[in-house]
Amino acid sequence: MFEDKTCEILPSDLRVYIETHSLFTYPDLTIFCEPLKMFKNRTDTATNPVVIIEVLSKSTQDHDRGSKFKLYRDLPSLKEYILISFTGVLMGKYKKQADNKWIINGNSRLIIRQKKALQ
Repeated sequence: MFEDKTCEILPSDLRVYIETHSLFTYPDLTIFCEPLKMFKNRTDTATNPVVIIEVLSKSTQDHDRGSKFKLYRDLPSLKEYILISFTGVLMGKYKKQADNKWIINGNSRLIIRQKKALQ
């Protein structure tokens, strides 16, 4: 899906605005593969994420899997919603299909590799 695109990963200090709910939210990580569309020309609020990643904790996991995901699904640009446990286990990867239905793949190990610095 993202092979031929230049995408940008932005941290949690960028808000996402969900227009259908008049709601601002701060995802843990957000990926944009198109030029950022900013809410009312603000520099801190975007409206077109392609991927949202949330890191789950015991206190947030029910909200992130439930009501927050229901809100995110109303973002027309969103293609994937990824949930990661604070232990590094991929808990769920929701993917939007062509018919706008979401499917889940999950509970696989997430492998995080750090790039070695060039010497």
